[in-house]
Amino acid sequence: MPGSAKLAALFFAIAIAVAIYFIGRELVPPEVVPANARPAAFSAARAFPYLEAVAREPHSSGEPAHARVRAYITGFCEEHGLETRVQTAVGFNRRDYRLVAGEAHNIIARLKGGTPGKAVLVAAHYDSQPNTPGAGDNGCAVASMMETIDLLAKGPALRNDVIFLFTDLEEPGQLGAEAFVNNYPGIDSIGIVLNFDARGNAGMNYIFETSGANSWIMKGLAAAVPGALGNSLACEVYKHMPNASDFTVFKNKGIPGWNTAFIEGYSNYHSMTDTPGNLDMRTLQHQGDLMLAAVRYFADLDITHAPDADAVFFNPSGSWLLVYSYTMDNILIAVTMLLFAALLTAAFLRQGLTVKWLLLGAAWFLLTILVFSGLIWLLSKWLFAAYPQYLNFSVGNTYNAKYYLLSLIGAGLLVFVIMYNLIARRWRSTGLFAGAMLVLLVMMLAAKFYIPSGAYMLYIPLIPVLSVTAWIYWFDIRFERRPYLYAAALVLQWWLPLTLWGVFAYLLYVVFSLSFPFAAAVFISLFIPLLILVKPVLDALSHRLLAVLAICLLLAGGIMAHIYAANTTQRPAATQLMYGVNTDAKEAVWVSTLRYKDDWLSRYIPAAAKSPFNEFYQDFDYYVWKNKAPYTAQQAASVNVIQDTLVNGDRQLKLLIVPGEGTNSLELLLTDKITAASVAARNIAHDPRTRLGRISFFAPPREGLQLECRVKGKDPARLLLIESRRGLPPHLLENRLPENMIFGPDYMSNCLQVKQTLIL
Repeated sequence: MPGSAKLAALFFAIAIAVAIYFIGRELVPPEVVPANARPAAFSAARAFPYLEAVAREPHSSGEPAHARVRAYITGFCEEHGLETRVQTAVGFNRRDYRLVAGEAHNIIARLKGGTPGKAVLVAAHYDSQPNTPGAGDNGCAVASMMETIDLLAKGPALRNDVIFLFTDLEEPGQLGAEAFVNNYPGIDSIGIVLNFDARGNAGMNYIFETSGANSWIMKGLAAAVPGALGNSLACEVYKHMPNASDFTVFKNKGIPGWNTAFIEGYSNYHSMTDTPGNLDMRTLQHQGDLMLAAVRYFADLDITHAPDADAVFFNPSGSWLLVYSYTMDNILIAVTMLLFAALLTAAFLRQGLTVKWLLLGAAWFLLTILVFSGLIWLLSKWLFAAYPQYLNFSVGNTYNAKYYLLSLIGAGLLVFVIMYNLIARRWRSTGLFAGAMLVLLVMMLAAKFYIPSGAYMLYIPLIPVLSVTAWIYWFDIRFERRPYLYAAALVLQWWLPLTLWGVFAYLLYVVFSLSFPFAAAVFISLFIPLLILVKPVLDALSHRLLAVLAICLLLAGGIMAHIYAANTTQRPAATQLMYGVNTDAKEAVWVSTLRYKDDWLSRYIPAAAKSPFNEFYQDFDYYVWKNKAPYTAQQAASVNVIQDTLVNGDRQLKLLIVPGEGTNSLELLLTDKITAASVAARNIAHDPRTRLGRISFFAPPREGLQLECRVKGKDPARLLLIESRRGLPPHLLENRLPENMIFGPDYMSNCLQVKQTLIL
């Protein structure tokens, strides 16, 4: 029997390792289709030259490079016979006291279909952040659209019109999309929108957001688009996040559709390392396959009258997309509850379970999760103290973050071993497992209430877990008696938890990384009850196996991460510096908003602590690193008063603000006496809840930005104007950036700002 037990344990370990390997392979995009492939197939190799042209350099709105990219895309669409025009309109995005606005130049290209009806809108933004070539975000989607246009233009005519919308000014606040939905005359003729975006430069494309009544969309996608990935839990999570994209604007307008993005390689997101050469070409291939197949399907579908229902959807295994109704969702929840009742029946009647041990098991599971969370918190504190440079990475997604996932898994295993040996070793495993299942059942019901389409994440894996365990308990299958049968049953039990809990833990870690590892830890914790049943299997190999494995994972992740913690030319550190000129006081200042002040930045800003940025933003609680800088005169915007009339005791002003050379955004800070009525000839709606105190206008017209406002009373009023331009004065940079450093993301990085006070 000892020999059989060891062989059965090896069988289980190998089976789980093989399962993890194949599940991991499903997270890797497909191989690149060569350029000489059949003409009807999407080829990343053919699309790559488009990407190189678009993402040659940073091309944020208002820059000459942005105009070059716009002309390139427009010319391409016209050459392929699409009805193409550039829509120039002003977009708004109101954020409480602040209005973000800008003059957008959207490219609208229509591929005519054969039948009048609703059109398919394919959307992606073509502007980049200021300090990135934007290969992943969003040059990849632009290149995919161009290759798709080429294939569709050469192929048979589709039933519906397809509108390819290349939006502008997405990065500052979805301004191009907002301008489109409010100014496009055929907005009501759009039947579905397929939006493509990015949050990195690698990985698979996931559908993470949909409109309401998504059943017909997702069922069509599942039937017609091989390799489609998405899950409704991600959609539920995204609803509660402050993020927004162009799709947010379309969804708020009531247009059906979905939003997709790839999320790996986040350390390159909005970075100078987001180049065509660093983009995973397989990601481009997967995005193009998804886009082409989806457009072909929906463009040949009657989308005039779509069914009105929501759906649950996810990938239970690989790229198989399962979609079903809320009715089926409720049935499966009921099945799960019946299986839990069967488990309790078997445990009470055949395994001697009592209510006391059931509740103690639930308490032990909750305590174990709490201890695991506490350990993660302590390790995170230590990690950022030991490597303070990690603070400068958005959401802690460092170049080496993937190695810390091993440490996170190791920490979870270690907590299980400690909590089991210290507290539960002498307890009946039946009580531990059943108590943990009780907790998961309560979590499932809570999920159904708060995130209706996300409860599947618990009940789908629980169905085999509860079924197998109830069978084990009822027939009293013990490992020491029937090792092969017991081990085989556990392999069946683990498959769906690995494909759902394991994959989602990985995705959550990719999204939140070191800034919030607790999200991934929640799903890692779900494996704790399964380890209770696995422990006797692994004990057959060694009683210390789990402890040794936990420590090895914990240390291996930390050691590998340390090896790759140093910055190189391939993994450059991101710094940030802004040169601010106060034309009123004839003073200048170096400013940085970084969390950690690196050695290069310290040469310009030796201050030991942050302080308020009151030189520019006097009414804002805004703390920065800053230091006095050499003053050099800069061209400032000129302001012409076009109209100044007195109405009911107040002054009505019309101003023309002509920006200085190279200005790509304007900040207008309004005092209490000034009420803005319109900007760039677009009226500003009055919001009784919040006074408008700040207007941020991106890509202002070279000929000038028109502002209409009301000034209380007859006395003069102050208007604070701040211009922003890309780049720092070269003659002031005595210490150049080393080769292993780059300017990081954000609109206050690698820029010059000019402030002046206008007396109106």
